[in-house]
Amino acid sequence: MLCAQIDTSGRFIAMGLVADEGLIAAARHPHTKENARNIAVLFREFVERSGYPLAQLSHIAVGVGPGTFIGTRTGIAFANGFAISSGIPMVAVGTLHGAAAGALAKGLLPVCIRSARRHSFYCGIYDSDAEASPKAVTLKIRFEGEVAKAGLTELAERATETAREDRRLHVLTDDRQALEAMAATEPTVGLSFELVSDFVDMRGMAMLVLDAIRRGDTADFADALYFRKPVP
Repeated sequence: MLCAQIDTSGRFIAMGLVADEGLIAAARHPHTKENARNIAVLFREFVERSGYPLAQLSHIAVGVGPGTFIGTRTGIAFANGFAISSGIPMVAVGTLHGAAAGALAKGLLPVCIRSARRHSFYCGIYDSDAEASPKAVTLKIRFEGEVAKAGLTELAERATETAREDRRLHVLTDDRQALEAMAATEPTVGLSFELVSDFVDMRGMAMLVLDAIRRGDTADFADALYFRKPVP
């Protein structure tokens, strides 16, 4: 099994290569208009520099957001076209899900808050059904939605309800105002915080890809992941 990964939902065009043992290579490029136009060239060069011909790929995985509207769809359109032309199955992975899987593998309970439009945020609270593995993790969604800034207090309360003795809550966000708002809620359990430059986590994504392929959860076509309308 050899699966290429791509996610263009944020500031970077992120790529990865996954084998049975997990993530074996990764690279990223600034998500500029020029790089977006040349995404096929960047992808081919990445795979070949990693020591594999494109024809050896058995799957392709794509991050489906939520993220920027056009940026997210750049990677999805490319991955759909590559899968169809190559005759290989696809794995669609939520971008926040990949970030959450990376945190779960570290023994944390992730609360993901990604900046969206109009002063709202794409938010998710996640857990796992089983103990985290170095190679794969099964994700359980406790909450997902598009949350307005005023709704971050309720999000903190939801997160507190998921707290477990063996894992501490960990807030990942790319927005300093969201971090400050969550920190000011004074939840009844302790929170750790991480301000990230981008939500794309190739290693966490690889864990979910391995689990999906093992379960046969693949498709011929991927579409963008939509969260519901903002929660006030």
